Amino acid sequence: MPQSGNLQASSKRVAIYTRYSCDMQRPATLEDQERNCREIAEQKGWVVLDEFVRGDAAKTGRVLNHRKGLEFLLAQAELNPRPFDVLIVDEMSRLSRKLRDILGIADTLRFYEVKLYIVSHKLDSDQEGFSMMVNLLGSIAEEHSKDMRRRVLRGQEGRVRDGYKSGGRCFGYRSVPVINTARPDLQGRAAIEGYEEVVYEPEAETIRRIFSRFSDGWSVSQIAHTLNREKVPGPRPSSIAPSRLAGWHESTVKRILKQEKYAGRRIWNKTTQIIHPVTGKTVTRKNEPQKWLTTEVPKIRIVSDELWARVRERLEIVNEKMTRHRIAAINRAKKRDYLFNGLLECGLCGSPMNISSSGPSYVCSSWRRQTGCSNRLWIKEERLTSQLIAGLTQNILIPEFLDHFADSVAREFEQYVKGSPHDDEDSFENLQERELTLKQSCQRVVEAMMDPISANSTFLPRQLAKLEAELAEVQVRKQLLDAPKSLDDAKLDFGAIVKSNVSSLLEAIREEAPKAREVLQRRIKKLRLIPTETDDGPAYQVLGEIDLFASLADSKKSVLVACSSTRTGQWYTDEVDYIFRFFGLALYPDLCVDPDPLVKPLADLLATDPGLLHAPKSAREWAELLKPHVQTGTKANKCLAKRGVTVRFRDAEDQFVRHFEMTTIDYRNKTWYMFSKAGSSEQLKPSDSLSSLRHQSAAQCA
Repeated sequence: MPQSGNLQASSKRVAIYTRYSCDMQRPATLEDQERNCREIAEQKGWVVLDEFVRGDAAKTGRVLNHRKGLEFLLAQAELNPRPFDVLIVDEMSRLSRKLRDILGIADTLRFYEVKLYIVSHKLDSDQEGFSMMVNLLGSIAEEHSKDMRRRVLRGQEGRVRDGYKSGGRCFGYRSVPVINTARPDLQGRAAIEGYEEVVYEPEAETIRRIFSRFSDGWSVSQIAHTLNREKVPGPRPSSIAPSRLAGWHESTVKRILKQEKYAGRRIWNKTTQIIHPVTGKTVTRKNEPQKWLTTEVPKIRIVSDELWARVRERLEIVNEKMTRHRIAAINRAKKRDYLFNGLLECGLCGSPMNISSSGPSYVCSSWRRQTGCSNRLWIKEERLTSQLIAGLTQNILIPEFLDHFADSVAREFEQYVKGSPHDDEDSFENLQERELTLKQSCQRVVEAMMDPISANSTFLPRQLAKLEAELAEVQVRKQLLDAPKSLDDAKLDFGAIVKSNVSSLLEAIREEAPKAREVLQRRIKKLRLIPTETDDGPAYQVLGEIDLFASLADSKKSVLVACSSTRTGQWYTDEVDYIFRFFGLALYPDLCVDPDPLVKPLADLLATDPGLLHAPKSAREWAELLKPHVQTGTKANKCLAKRGVTVRFRDAEDQFVRHFEMTTIDYRNKTWYMFSKAGSSEQLKPSDSLSSLRHQSAAQCA
């Protein structure tokens, strides 16, 4: 624990923390809080350190996550010597809206001998009864927050019942205030009764277009792709997820198709937004139907009943094809499970590499949605899986690499255990006895809380929380006593651990996809596919990270190095790097694959008529020009059917770009294709055999 001298009050160094909750509050709120804190510091003769005046703007007080200002000050308080002696906040709720968080911060600061001062209540953590007052005021603030939520919901319900809107903006509408001139507000102006929604025709036309195309058979992916290509303005990011990418996405189109407001029905209280207590993320949960409030508002209708019914019918058909069905108490999905689906990311933008329905193939989701990425390299799922498994088993997870990795981890572990502190203040027996006593005390408190006489007691829950915190501290100290002081004491065979986990990983890869993916998700931290050009054509270089120490039985995915033979398990997740990294494994999209059926006819066409070079034409026009060069009944002939050429130019785009320098031109809501090179009438040159590619990958990795 840091030691401190007896400082005079006038020499105390002060840090200040400020916070306000939402975007609608004034940023000057932080300045107001800081001014109050500086005034109290000046009255007491304390010195405010400007570099330790930190604030968090538009951050909720219900969680501690993502509050960089508070995290910085708490981290600084742990330093030895500490940079400040007092932390001042204007109100207790600025620290947190949760009592347990306030008590935790106060205990942390007390441990590091930093005073906490709350201006509004003139509370000093050095005063007697500070914890009791914090418990009392914190409980009141927490209940006030809950009561405020109930009042807000009650007010929203009243607005909806009166025919007004409640909640945020909705694509397709604009909000118009309803003025009541007979009732002035506090400033003497005409009061606003509420806000009505009126149809905004430019966006309403886009909504009707989406509904019409989906009812005609378009997929949500095709609709989103077309809207992005035509640069149609999309919905603005919501206040709940402001970091969401702009533009049109499949999920955005789905939400619009399910929005009953477009059919003239306003539904309130359909969902509830809850903040996760650990991550701080907002989670939306669907309420029970009996809690919904539905009102008919014909004047906000955008789509007709007939169109709405057709879309509902097609949504049911699509959902029937894609949703999971329960058969013999087991969920059965009609779509296939793919081994590496969800584990791959684009090496250029970091977006997921998603499965495309055509093929099926992996492609960058950001490029497919036209949201900024230039990685347009497609690779068939079967081709990627076979090459990746072969590369991992024969080139990456091989003895010489694994032995070197295990030796490196052993050296790093040896340095860690030699430098780790070991507390010999308490013996194991004393700690074990204290642990037993605390468990018995907790049990007695729980039994007392179950007594009807103590049902309204506020002391017992606080006492139980205090005992549980002390019990957790004792258990941690027991683990520290059992930590090894050298590699020999740990008695760990890192080579054996790695080989055992690699064996289980390779065995899982050969299992069925659902079982194997469960193991892979535990082991694989990153598989980033970086597009590159090689002598054998385009390829993906794999940047991979595999955790060969993670325990498959541990739900927290911690690194379980070993179980102590005497007392406890040992985790060293944050101190030693256990990640096995590799780079250089090459995946070839066109590995031993026949060219697209239209490659040879297009090469013949451009060779016989060079005037077609640099001439933009639509897919239908190219189909008419290709007909004389295609034999009836062949696969190429089938590609000339409706939209067939468009699909081939899209799915085999890398072939047409490489051989003919194809350029796609979007003009006046139409797509044109232009070729700048005649190419060759021969088939695409097959890449080397898979075995030779493995040798290349092994040489690159070495």
